[in-house]
Amino acid sequence: MNLILIAVISLGIIAFVAAGILYAASKKFAVYEDPRIAQVAEVLPQANCGGCGYPGCSGLAGAIVKAGSLEGKFCPVGGQPVMEKVAAVMGLTAEQTEPMVAVVRCNGTCANRPRLTEYDGVRTCAIAAATYGGETGCSYGCLGCGDCTKVCKFDAIHMNPETGLPEVDDEKCTGCGACTKACPKGVIELRYKGKNNRRVYVRCINKDKGPVAKKACSVACIACGKCEKTCPFGAITVENNVAYIDFMKCKSCRKCVEVCPQHSIIDLNFPPLKKKETPAVEAPKTEAPKAEAPKAAALAQPVQGGAMPSAAAIEALLPQANCGGCGFDDCPAFAAAVVADGGVGEKFCSVGGEEVMAKIAALLASASSVLDPGSGLVFCASAVDSQAFNNYSLLAEGGYFGNADKTYYSNDYANSSIRFWLNNSFINTAFSEEQRQSIVLSENLDNSCPFGSVYDNGPVSDKVFLLSYSDIMNIDYGFNSEAREQDPARTMIATDYAKCQGIYDNEGCSMWWLRSPVSFRNVACRLSSRNLCRLRLPARHRC
Repeated sequence: MNLILIAVISLGIIAFVAAGILYAASKKFAVYEDPRIAQVAEVLPQANCGGCGYPGCSGLAGAIVKAGSLEGKFCPVGGQPVMEKVAAVMGLTAEQTEPMVAVVRCNGTCANRPRLTEYDGVRTCAIAAATYGGETGCSYGCLGCGDCTKVCKFDAIHMNPETGLPEVDDEKCTGCGACTKACPKGVIELRYKGKNNRRVYVRCINKDKGPVAKKACSVACIACGKCEKTCPFGAITVENNVAYIDFMKCKSCRKCVEVCPQHSIIDLNFPPLKKKETPAVEAPKTEAPKAEAPKAAALAQPVQGGAMPSAAAIEALLPQANCGGCGFDDCPAFAAAVVADGGVGEKFCSVGGEEVMAKIAALLASASSVLDPGSGLVFCASAVDSQAFNNYSLLAEGGYFGNADKTYYSNDYANSSIRFWLNNSFINTAFSEEQRQSIVLSENLDNSCPFGSVYDNGPVSDKVFLLSYSDIMNIDYGFNSEAREQDPARTMIATDYAKCQGIYDNEGCSMWWLRSPVSFRNVACRLSSRNLCRLRLPARHRC
């Protein structure tokens, strides 16, 4: 019995001493881990695909926290929304990153690339590439064994049994790059996804000389160089007997698509190019000289009654690249088509991009009417943006001030942020320099209203301005004389852009500001979504 007791006591002492040693070691050699690593890892999608270049999501989280920066780090699966969450955790700003998508740069289908042999080994591209060049005469193209489909964790790539080539689902592809690493031939490449999933690229990587490449594949690039000479943006280079389009320089004008004799260049998800008709040759006719049509007048004339803007006004917004990427011969033809069709429709300027198309959309949406033909006062009946009357408001001494020094009030139009925006950012974006010069400066604009206000710093002189309380009751302008009665003439239609910016829209009718301040708690006048005059705090709401 004593032996058992002695053994138990001995083991207990040994366990206690060992526990103490382990505890001391754990404290002495403890590895500190920044708690932000776990926080960053929590917002990551946990796909562990390696597309970010790090071993899993935890590896990326550790790298971000260690570097203290997001430069060069991006989660392709989560995209921009996830990176913004990561930035919020780290107290940083996430830069906008163009989404990427996998592109198969081989068009060697069964019809284009005849099979010369039959592979009877293990069906993996890695082994097939290591043992021989493939079943066709092209040793650079896709082997068709589907290694890329096996490594994709998002079910975004599948083999097409008819063509024998992999096909990428743009909606599922996250641009993680797993398929590009799995392809031993380097056929798959990550490229910008592009506006509306539109991309232009050379679907061939054959480095053989032209005759040899063409014999192996009917649509192989023969390095003729026509595309390189045609590209106005220097985006195409021909090296090692094959052309390559730099997606960071390409403006999708598609001139290269038209001149490629092998149809090796693919324009994905674009509308079909319009064929240029060769005009019939006619005998020269002697005609009296025609007077040159005025150009500036078309830009300066106001659009009346919501009529379609002139082709010249639309053309002035285009970049004048005349590349034909839109499917029309040049920029004037594009502008003429917009006017003829009564809208943009599916048309898109690949060079100007979204910025130019937004300007055209604003121009088309800004149905306007002439309020005063004598002075040329034009009223825009479309809300093109959503802006606060004043972006700053300080409640002090019983009033709302528009600056920290309390030198003016937040409903003072003369010092308001909306006035600054109208006569700087808006006018410089919406109008060309020639158009801005043609707009007459309206001097000594009266901002007052019948209620009176101690918050008005007096008249202003601007080219672009909000209407006043008196203006919206002016029967000479076509408005109702009663401010609190519904008036269809005061209807403000919001553009899609304004809706995206948060403007309140009630069945096609939006709220909009007037420049008149009133005395009640430093508020400004605005038109409600039912065309009734209401009062609203200027710095807390956007119209």
